[in-house]
Amino acid sequence: LSSEKTLTRKLYEALLAFKIEHSLTKDQILELYINQIYLGERAYGFAAAAQRYFGKSLKDLTLAQCAVLAGLPKAPSGDNPIANPQRAKRRQLYVLGRMRALGEISPEEYEAAVKARLHTRRASQEQAFPVHAEYVAEMVRQAIQEQYPDDVYTRGFRVYTTIRKADQEAAYAA
Repeated sequence: LSSEKTLTRKLYEALLAFKIEHSLTKDQILELYINQIYLGERAYGFAAAAQRYFGKSLKDLTLAQCAVLAGLPKAPSGDNPIANPQRAKRRQLYVLGRMRALGEISPEEYEAAVKARLHTRRASQEQAFPVHAEYVAEMVRQAIQEQYPDDVYTRGFRVYTTIRKADQEAAYAA
């Protein structure tokens, strides 16, 4: 779908939503969403975000870390625990408070998670991404997703491009 704001686009969106709901179960739709949503720092999906922010797989995260990830979809750039730890902490406290209010966690689990210190991967931008190639990276991600729509986030692809750092830095500066 395009980004235009027209009645035709809204009609296409409604038809697409109808088709998706008849082709997939609610659990399958949620699974697709969880595996493909952008969560900041070039992380698409919660498993990638767990690796990017905490250097762990999802199954190894603490309740406090899970609450940080659960708060990211609202504002992935603003609530990013690496770029903005104070905002991430506020959002984490909100998520934990809602979990406690809904009875999903005990008061003891809540207190322990609130007191837990968050240790994020603090690799600098230069170490983590030595070349400013955000647009190229996104183009590659889209190309891989077109070719392997079901496996793009689960098969652990390694992609090598022919871009040169000097050319990318010049393009980024321009």
